[in-house]
Amino acid sequence: MSEYLHFFSGAEQELIFRYGKNTKDELLKDLTATLPSFRESPEIWHLFCGTMEKVRLIPDSKFPRFLADIQAVYQERQAIHQKEGRV
Repeated sequence: MSEYLHFFSGAEQELIFRYGKNTKDELLKDLTATLPSFRESPEIWHLFCGTMEKVRLIPDSKFPRFLADIQAVYQERQAIHQKEGRV
């Protein structure tokens, strides 16, 4: 697992999972583009800003592993939730 994974809350990890499909720059660009729609919601605004601050601290060379780990964790969680939903 990426050494940076534990720096992010569950909500921040979910945000990265939803928006992080390619590169660190693309993730930051997508989060920044979405940010204006949350000006009326301080909690979500701070979630986005905090996530972006932490993502910027990850070295570019380590970001692909970080993103792959988040995607793996959330795919596993989704599979568990689907399985639980069928029971």
